[in-house]
Order: sequence, then structure tokens, then C-alpha cells
Amino acid sequence: GMANKWFIVAKVTRGSDGKVLYEHESKPRRAVDEDIDHDVSYAMQQVVQVGTGRNASALGRPAAGKTGTATNASDDVSSSWFVGYTPQVATAVMYVRGKGNEALDGGYLDSYYGGTYPAKTWAAIMSGVLEGMPTESFPPPAWVDGDAPTEGHAPAPSGNGGNKKKRDKNRGNDEQPSVAPAPEPVPTLPPEPPPVVPTTPGPPTPPATP
Repeated sequence: GMANKWFIVAKVTRGSDGKVLYEHESKPRRAVDEDIDHDVSYAMQQVVQVGTGRNASALGRPAAGKTGTATNASDDVSSSWFVGYTPQVATAVMYVRGKGNEALDGGYLDSYYGGTYPAKTWAAIMSGVLEGMPTESFPPPAWVDGDAPTEGHAPAPSGNGGNKKKRDKNRGNDEQPSVAPAPEPVPTLPPEPPPVVPTTPGPPTPPATP
């Protein structure tokens, strides 16, 4: 959870005698609580171990990271990336073409998603960067507990989510379709029974004569 200001030049030495003329001094500051950092790293390790970034596990040491894929208006993959880290080093790999909106694959090849070429490239680069460094493990998760926010904005749709599929034609329109409320039922009364008309009995029948 520590952050440093970015820099380009780490050290300047004089060629004749190797004297150090300049050396960058980092001044880290805490940006994220330690427990939160441990839980986030635990979640990002799952991406590498069993998620979309499994190709990064070729590094052969504990690693965490996240894949990413973007598509253009034609639903072609226009950029993809993998941002990953070990306890010692963090690296980002991004694939993009032209001005960033051109198709990377040109033929709907799934290998250009963030979990494929970018993750494989990341593992290859980090293998060289970490050569000679000891293998370190991430701290165990802290399992920070808390209530989910009850107010706020829901996240925007993430697009294809790692699987190629055509997007809805109305994507980008934030207006949600309105659903007309169902009409309230009107109570109906049971039909009234027909009126009963009283009948007058006929004259009595005289008894038969023996």
C-alpha cells in the first residue's frame, strides 16, 4: 500500500571512475491501508491462479494482476493489457495499434485479449527482471469486514467481459427503457340473481267418486 512518485533516471555515474553523480532517492508514502492492500493482493492473485490471467502464472512465483480488453465501434479488439506485480516489482503490458482504435487481430482471433498475449508477454519480461531475486510470497489476506455502500453509482457495463460477442446497438445510451406500470385491477361485482316471481297455486283437484 505504499506509493512513490514516478521517475526516469535512477542513477548517473561517471564513466572514467564510476563515481556516482546522481542517485534518485525514493520517498514512499502510504496510499492504502495495509489490511486493504493485503485483501486486494489476495483478490488479484486469484486472477493469475484461476482467472483470466492464468497465462501470467508461467512466471513460476507468486504474482497478482488484472487483465483488460477494449473494443472499438465495430466490436473488434482495439487494445488489451495486463498489469501485474510480485512483492518486489510491478509491470504493465499493453497492446495497441495506430491511434488506439484500430483492430488488433484483424480476424477475430481471441489471442489478443488481455489474458493471452499481454499476460504471456508480462510473464516473459518479468522472468528476466526478477532473475536472481529471491522468491517472495504475499502477506495473507486480512479479511477486512464492512458494509457495502447503500448509495452511489453502479459500475458501467464492462463490454465483452473477455468473451467476443456483439454489443447491443444501443450501447452507450445511458437512458434506461421505461416500463409502463401495469393497470390496477378493477374489482367486479358478482351478477345479481334473477328476481323470483311468486306463482299462484291452481284449484284443488276433487276426490274421485267410488
